[in-house]
Amino acid sequence: MKLETERLILRKPTLKDAEDLSKNGHEKIMPRLTQYLPYPFTVRKARKLIKDFWLNKKKGISGFCIFLKKENKVVGIVDIYNIDKKHKKAKIGCWIGKNYRGKGLASEAVGLALLFAWNNLHLNKLSTKRRC
Repeated sequence: MKLETERLILRKPTLKDAEDLSKNGHEKIMPRLTQYLPYPFTVRKARKLIKDFWLNKKKGISGFCIFLKKENKVVGIVDIYNIDKKHKKAKIGCWIGKNYRGKGLASEAVGLALLFAWNNLHLNKLSTKRRC
């Protein structure tokens, strides 16, 4: 499945995305901002994360790479996680590499993910846990 705007494509992560994810997620602050990004975030760790979370379709997680069309690269992740289909709720999280912040990309990606949550997962409540 692929979700698209003029600037972005949201799609399932693949092992080919490991290098871009590693470059954009390699910041000391990331472990505090996400539940799963380690520091240092090497390509090897990115591959393991892709396998563990998205390729093995870990229950309760729907994650998307944020692919920037203009630069032909993955710049972050948006996740819908802790999916509770019975109560129609979940959490949503997003991170973007520091070189791509402040451009509205996260807002655009989260907006697409929200539409996916409502239309495809039939959720009616999404929340976020901020760790700043």
